Amino acid sequence: MATKNLVPIDIISSCVCRDCFEIGSRLTKRNEYLIELFFQGTSIFSLYTEPNSQLQKIKAEDLVFGSPWQRRLLINEINKNAFERIGNEKKDSFLILDFTDFAKDLYKLVGKNSYILQTEPSRNNLSLFESQVEGLVSPWTLPREEINRCLDLYVSDLLQRYQGNKIILCKIFHVSDYVSNIGTIRVFKAPVDTFNRFISYCYDYFLDALSKRGIMPHVIEMPKNTIGDEGQKWGLYSLHFHSDFYEYLLSAIDIALCQYENESEILACLKEDFEKRLEVVRQLAREKKLLIEEKRRNAEIEKNLTESNARLRTQVEIAERNERLLRGQRDTLASKIENIKLSKSYKIGRFLTFVPRKLRRGK
Repeated sequence: MATKNLVPIDIISSCVCRDCFEIGSRLTKRNEYLIELFFQGTSIFSLYTEPNSQLQKIKAEDLVFGSPWQRRLLINEINKNAFERIGNEKKDSFLILDFTDFAKDLYKLVGKNSYILQTEPSRNNLSLFESQVEGLVSPWTLPREEINRCLDLYVSDLLQRYQGNKIILCKIFHVSDYVSNIGTIRVFKAPVDTFNRFISYCYDYFLDALSKRGIMPHVIEMPKNTIGDEGQKWGLYSLHFHSDFYEYLLSAIDIALCQYENESEILACLKEDFEKRLEVVRQLAREKKLLIEEKRRNAEIEKNLTESNARLRTQVEIAERNERLLRGQRDTLASKIENIKLSKSYKIGRFLTFVPRKLRRGK
């Protein structure tokens, strides 16, 4: 049996790229993976700003929320030393990236140029550094020169540590709709277009910067029919996808690690296949919606029929009761008439009716 390659991998991304190794299954299984490093909740728009001296006094043990791993990441964010943690040489490792966290809001800190990325750990530990927060800033509102400066620094720092042909960029975006727990398609309340435009700008700038250096990284595109999933293990969010997407992403990463000469054609075929599969998911959800709507209409018709039948039964009961009342009144009246006919006064009256008028006058 052929021996599989053991490939060291670093991941600097949102949860998506890490999740595919746990949620996804692979169409190809050429490699075994050793995930050496995973950085989540890191934004270059805070990384390349000045650390706040007051916040630097905070230690991991001072934090009141988060796992030990989340606390370490937040301390790295505060101290702006993510690349010190990564190390100086990672030439043997593949690097998997996505930029979705770049679109998250930033806490603007006291000082000329200092930010902290707004994440769940930073929000829940905010009481420790709230006095240093001036407000929230969306990264796309930063000056374009600042955005480009941070992207250029990021490219330089990555290339000092990783080989360009071992960088795998996963072009992941927020989705606008999801499959609900009852199997229908629903739309997220918050629009995602602004996030996605900014993320797309960062991807394009990053790839252009690498191209100018003669570097062609591996690029994994997102299938156009990708959809969220309310039943995803981490809950409902516009970056928590249907399980088929994680299978696609992990399979695409596996192909990229093989470094085939015709990789782009293989990835294009894989993407097309999964777009069809995800369209089936959408079609099933649409059919489920139609079925639910039909059941609702049938239930409404049944309800109306039941209510109509109930009203009809009530009317019939009222009519029957009135009929019984009239019958009783008629029987009572007939009985009274019969009693009157049998009375002496009635008989005398009848006799007098037939006595000749002259006799009644005494003539």
